[in-house]
Amino acid sequence: MRRLLVALALTALMASSALADKPNLDPIGDYERVSCDLVGVCWTWDGTFTTETCDATGGAPVWQYGPSSGIPTVDCYGEPITAVLGTILNGNYPSNAGQRAILGGSFLVSESCHLLELCHYYDTENSYDGGNLEVKVGSTYTVVPPIGGYPDSQLCESTSFYAYCVDMQPGFTDGPTAGFVKDCFDLSAFMGQTVQIAVKFGSDSSVVYPGWYIAGVMAGGLVTAIEDSNWSTIKQLY
Repeated sequence: MRRLLVALALTALMASSALADKPNLDPIGDYERVSCDLVGVCWTWDGTFTTETCDATGGAPVWQYGPSSGIPTVDCYGEPITAVLGTILNGNYPSNAGQRAILGGSFLVSESCHLLELCHYYDTENSYDGGNLEVKVGSTYTVVPPIGGYPDSQLCESTSFYAYCVDMQPGFTDGPTAGFVKDCFDLSAFMGQTVQIAVKFGSDSSVVYPGWYIAGVMAGGLVTAIEDSNWSTIKQLY
């Protein structure tokens, strides 16, 4: 018993030392969560995805899809969650994680299909670990901020630590969020282009948490597709 207590004390001491070595990086900038309030939906993610590396220097794989315990059980719309895309299901993400998940399907960005709503939950080490959303056009990825901004404008802003794939990039971090929450992304910059959506996550070399879990993604607009087809005609009336 005494040996067990000594071992636990040493473990706690090592963990506290690791934390003490890290400066306190508070999220930077203004942040306000915004939902899309879509009138029409033009695309809904079907749960399929592919993965790829997103950092030439490394990064452990994390993205998995399926049921997961230890996270909220109801999505953003009050529906029971049966499966999520998460950074390790039923456990914490590893140190030195770094991987991109490209969501299945694509859509044409238009007046009726330029707002993207993400239903997600995250709980990460504040400012050191996190993730962001990207728009893929061809082979080019662009990090896109939610309308209210990311919680942190520069993840892992420290010369002593490095977060694979997302180091010094804006992203979702900290938490845990109050259940699954909605964030809205304006994709107007990609108007007229066919796009795919990707999510990217990274962590540094110490301290891990449950991670980032995505229950659903949909795109739409504040006008319906019929209104969109007549948009040029409507504008000529004013």
